[in-house]
Amino acid sequence: EFAMLEWLEAHAPNEMKKRRSSPPKHDRCFNVARSDNGAHAEADGQQAGHGAFAAVDGKIYPKNFVPNGWGYAGNLQVALFLVAFNSTYDIQRIRVYSGVGFPDHHFSMFRILYCDEVGGAYFSGYDRQSCWKAMPNITGVSVAVDGEELVKVKKKTRGVVTVKKGVMKAELALPPTVSTGISVQVLETDHPENWGVMTEIEVYTEPPCDW
Repeated sequence: EFAMLEWLEAHAPNEMKKRRSSPPKHDRCFNVARSDNGAHAEADGQQAGHGAFAAVDGKIYPKNFVPNGWGYAGNLQVALFLVAFNSTYDIQRIRVYSGVGFPDHHFSMFRILYCDEVGGAYFSGYDRQSCWKAMPNITGVSVAVDGEELVKVKKKTRGVVTVKKGVMKAELALPPTVSTGISVQVLETDHPENWGVMTEIEVYTEPPCDW
């Protein structure tokens, strides 16, 4: 086996260097909420042209001036979205993009929940109270503007995130948390009738990324 390795290094040096320098998949920024990575999205309510899948397809910026993402037609009673991962992961970073390409439709308040049961991160899982829980120990990752934080998370609000109106990206950090899925419950937007669109959600397993 060692002789074979030496032969490969001598006859295919570029390929060997490439393989040795390429880190394993989970040592790079790996978005477990991406459909291309096996994630599955569902929503309690959705409007025409803005299904749940559109929030996990990796498309953030509008194409041909048409915004992308999941919408719920302004009805907060059904403004509940979930993404089930293809496996169990220790997640450490969440990004929620909303209202990209819209003058409003940005989330100004939402709740993050998580499930840690295998097979429980679907809407059937909401019937089992043990599955979905408010995400603990999350903190906002943002730069303060004029002394005001763009993203805030209060410890006693059970996973509720508040975002300065007009801000399109809410980034959240958390200690490694075993999860099989993430849910977003929209509570308020910057639209006068609470219409909103979640353009994309990203959930990462590893912190060493070019943040």
